[in-house]
Amino acid sequence: MKISNPRRIVGSNAERTRLHNRQVVLGHVRERQPIGRAEIARISGLSTQAVSNIIAELEEDRLLIEAGRQSEGRGLPVLKYRLNADGAVALGIEVRPDAMFGALVNLEGETLFTTREALPDNAPSTVVSVARRIRASALEGRCGKTQKILGPAW
Repeated sequence: MKISNPRRIVGSNAERTRLHNRQVVLGHVRERQPIGRAEIARISGLSTQAVSNIIAELEEDRLLIEAGRQSEGRGLPVLKYRLNADGAVALGIEVRPDAMFGALVNLEGETLFTTREALPDNAPSTVVSVARRIRASALEGRCGKTQKILGPAW
């Protein structure tokens, strides 16, 4: 049997679903931190096992860290999680006709760097050059080797 569309592969949605579920878990942690696995499962509709697996990945990626244990009724104290503010940064660049703006923020939204650079012209090569300069300035001395930069690779 010949595959007419090689991009359409069985299981291709599994990766998209996995990434979506990671975003769901990160969003709930961000909104309600510190928060435990069972609570994330309850509000997200994911199974506790799925949440546990996602949290293990997010801890390995240094995006989540343990925030201690809290007693909630009977049984063992619940292990809570929170965002690791230093686990990743996001770089945003805005292009306007006469200038470019850049901002670097950590996972908790704390601004680490901002800049404005004039654009001598709107040629794509100029915009790319200025964007690379903004990126270099933003990351200089602010990102460790283990810290991730969120978004598309440059």
